Amino acid sequence: MACWLIIWFWSVQSDVPEFEDWLDQPIPDDVWAYQQDPQQGIFDAVVIHEDFKVHRDCYQYFTQARILSEQGKAAYSLLEFPQNTTAIRGRIVDRGGEVTTFDMEHNAVERLIFRYQQEEATIKTILPPGLTDDCVLELFWEQETKYGLPI
Repeated sequence: MACWLIIWFWSVQSDVPEFEDWLDQPIPDDVWAYQQDPQQGIFDAVVIHEDFKVHRDCYQYFTQARILSEQGKAAYSLLEFPQNTTAIRGRIVDRGGEVTTFDMEHNAVERLIFRYQQEEATIKTILPPGLTDDCVLELFWEQETKYGLPI
């Protein structure tokens, strides 16, 4: 039974397109229609879409968030990723349609968070350029795995 569950989990794939496909897509009007609405529990920022894919050698994550206020902007102004992150790509689209892209190679800083004798741990940090209080953030990242299991 456990073997079949693992095989099924391994075969699950989401329908999120590759990140490069998102770069060319305009933000749909229904995403821009989100506004703060305490009656519906919508405050500061809304996660529009979130997805996760399991591969043999990596996990892939995708999130799309609508930023609605300064507090929402603050929540996404510092993005941190574990040390086994191998790729980070994203874009910020403002209400006027201006797009600002960022990636691990050009925008990430690796920070030491722990050191003891010969062991150390780091995280990768990005301050997304172009983030405003009225924009959409799209973010893709990969984390290295071994046989589909976390490292």
